[in-house]
Amino acid sequence: MKLTEIYGLIEYADRNGFFDLVEDEMWENSKTVDEIALAFLTELRKRRVIRNRRVKLKAFCPPRMKYSPSKKACVMVSTGERVRKKRGQRRAAIKRKAKGKRILRKRMKSLRLRKSLGLRR
Repeated sequence: MKLTEIYGLIEYADRNGFFDLVEDEMWENSKTVDEIALAFLTELRKRRVIRNRRVKLKAFCPPRMKYSPSKKACVMVSTGERVRKKRGQRRAAIKRKAKGKRILRKRMKSLRLRKSLGLRR
């Protein structure tokens, strides 16, 4: 996506009332416009997921970012945390291989539930 397309998208969102809280003077400063554009592009997205047999909203962040409940925003993931997560994923893969059939049955049950609730296309 080109920068001009991004600014066009932001102008369209502004005309439709997405940036009602942004004052008119802020649009004149290019640094502030860049900050608004970054906030607009990295905006928190929430999707419906099933947790403990209930439908909840889960926050989805851009790559290399995670949701911070205290800030209620996406923040960068530290390098050490990424290394620990990668190591944990490797261990989890080994355990998943051992529990394959049980996991498959539970996943199929979950997919049936999602389909019945209309969450799956």
